[in-house]
Amino acid sequence: MTGACGNINPGKYAGLKSRKQDVMTLGYRLATAAQVAYESAQPLDAGRISWRCSAVELQLREALKSASELETEVEALIAEHKEINTRGEKAPGGKFRRPLGLLMMAQVAVADRIPTEVCLLQLGDKAVVFYPGECFVEMAYCLYAKHGHENILVVENCDYTPSYILPPEAYAGGYEASVCRTAPTAFGTLVQTALDLLAEGGP
Repeated sequence: MTGACGNINPGKYAGLKSRKQDVMTLGYRLATAAQVAYESAQPLDAGRISWRCSAVELQLREALKSASELETEVEALIAEHKEINTRGEKAPGGKFRRPLGLLMMAQVAVADRIPTEVCLLQLGDKAVVFYPGECFVEMAYCLYAKHGHENILVVENCDYTPSYILPPEAYAGGYEASVCRTAPTAFGTLVQTALDLLAEGGP
């Protein structure tokens, strides 16, 4: 499971000169932490187990093209990709990512909103919160501040349709802000929904 890490990319910031060295260094750090966690893990008192979900609608940042327009664009990209492959040339697949993401949004959008949901798994006095989209780590911190880091596990990307979810201050610039399709209100909507689910019986 992937935690809230939409603005965490340690592969670029390990401080070493070589990407191979970065991978090795970060891999060993992660493995060491996983081993420590495994060896120190304690059984949970899961006397009460429950599952709760809440539907939400996230405001879009701007109007999308229609699904049919976007589908036409994607089909044109596919045809171009096939032609390049036929010539024996290498065709990068990255150009599909953004048009496909927009098409996925347009196919489910209701007016100017993206329907999705936040879910929660209750395990005794602990809880696992499942967020849609690629969430900034601040979404986890908001829950930790109220319920404690030791009581909450946040899982993101359970529905990638909304793409990046940023706190309002992150819209000032950067890659994530340039590709984010939801309005700044999406962050607060998801956090409050998770807090409401936790209040129903969370830690």
